This record gives sequence, structure tokens and C-alpha cells, in this order.
Amino acid sequence: MITPIMLRSFGRSGSTLLMQVLGSSKNVIFDRDYPFEKRHLTYFHRLANIVGKDADNDSDWNPDTIFNSSLNRVGPIPYQEVEIFDRKKLSDDLLRRLWNGFSHQVAACQSESIDDSKPIYYAEKVVHDICDDINNIVEAKNLFLFRDPRDEFLSVKSFNKKRGFNGFGWQKDDTDESYALKLCNMRRNFMRHIANIERDERRFLVKYEEFMGNPYEITNSIGEWIGLNLDYGKVESQKKAVAHHFTSSSVGASVGRWKTEMEQSVAAIFARELGEELQLLGYEV
Repeated sequence: MITPIMLRSFGRSGSTLLMQVLGSSKNVIFDRDYPFEKRHLTYFHRLANIVGKDADNDSDWNPDTIFNSSLNRVGPIPYQEVEIFDRKKLSDDLLRRLWNGFSHQVAACQSESIDDSKPIYYAEKVVHDICDDINNIVEAKNLFLFRDPRDEFLSVKSFNKKRGFNGFGWQKDDTDESYALKLCNMRRNFMRHIANIERDERRFLVKYEEFMGNPYEITNSIGEWIGLNLDYGKVESQKKAVAHHFTSSSVGASVGRWKTEMEQSVAAIFARELGEELQLLGYEV
């Protein structure tokens, strides 16, 4: 069975770059099309999770509609009461079997490129809420990536402007201040969680700032963690192809940009809302 590497991060935190790093080995499998966001593992979780839910019938999904061979929607098992199995255990078992089947298919399709004498992985920028279930069912590796949320904020703002439309949860009526507060609320629990992480066989924390300062060294450390040779030089050679992804003039300029680019009113929100968490992770407040 292929081991999942769950890249646990957020947009504009360096996740695309880290996927490129992982992708420098052919034994780390994922769809190599930018921005590397085909989430097969997340899909399998959603699919298996449906089975474990209570019946929620309507006109499109009910005990009668399963007779329709052209049906293009599937919902929870449509019977209100079942006695011969446990919905939740069935859901877990289905997820395990889906992953086993996916692993078999991927290994077969990639057999000419992978080295089966070395570990084989599938990497994904996962949706955060699936991680506990995956870790309970599959021996996954958890690669945490974190960036100072103040720099993340500025990168989101710059990228939205560069693309001409908003993303990353920035709504049409958001101001800098309202989005900053929203970002703080979305990051707080994650920051508290990773502050207690110690590296082990299944967990590895990368700080964006440290990675930018020593990309070759940290690339090698990640490679040692997964038992493969990773090559940051390959990532450097592809930099022009993804130049449209950058919002800073240089690597150095992407770190600590909040100190010179951020309005004081916005910086004050981060200091008030995340000051303790920032300090726990070694960031200046």
C-alpha cells in the first residue's frame, strides 16, 4: 500500500513549492500539473464518509431512486434503520479499501518510473478536516508547513490583485481589517497544535521562513524523513515556469514583509489576536 504524505498547510504558505520539492523524486506520486491540487485522498474520504451518515432522503435520493441506472448522485444508505452492520465501521472499512485499491492502481500505472526498492508515496495538499480519520486508518505521514500569517496575509492580498479576483476566503465586502481578523481566527488552533509538534516518523514541521533561508538543507532533511533523495536543484531549474505564482521580488523579500508593507492597524490585529501563538512558534511580535 502506498503511504500518503499529507501536506498540511494553507494557501500562500509555500505549499506549491513544497509539492515541487516532494515531486523531485519519482517515488512521490501526484498529478504533476500546477498548482498540484488534485485531491484524490480527500475525495476518497468524502466518498467513504457518505456511507457512514444517517439517511437523508429527498426527491433525488431515496430507496426508490436506486432503481434508476442513470442516477448521477449517491447519498447515504437510504434506509432509516439498519441492523446488520455499523455505518461508521463500514465507512472506515470502505476508506481503507478505497485507499488499497487506489494504491494498487497507482503502483501499476507508475511501475516504469518508480523504484520499488525504495518507499513509495502519494502526496497531497489535503483538506484539514480529513487528517484525523486518515491517520486512524492509514499509516500516513504528516508534513506540516507554516508561514507567518502576517506575510501570508500580504501574499494573499498581492496574489488576489495580480489575478484580478479574490480567493483564499477574501470576500467582496472584506476590508484589510476584517480579513485579518478572519485569518487570525482560522489559524489560531493550527498554530497551537503545531507549537507542540516534535518530529517523529509520522510528523515533520517546516517553517516557511527557515525553508527559504536554507532550502537545500531542509530539502535533504525531508528526504531523510521519507527515505528518498530529494533534489532542490530541480525546483530551482523550474522557477521560471511558475514565476506567475510569486508576489515578491525575491525569496528574501517574501520573509518579514509585514514589517515594511503592513498597515499598523492590521499589524495590531495580528499582535492582539495571535501574539501568544506567534511567540510560541518563535516569531517576533
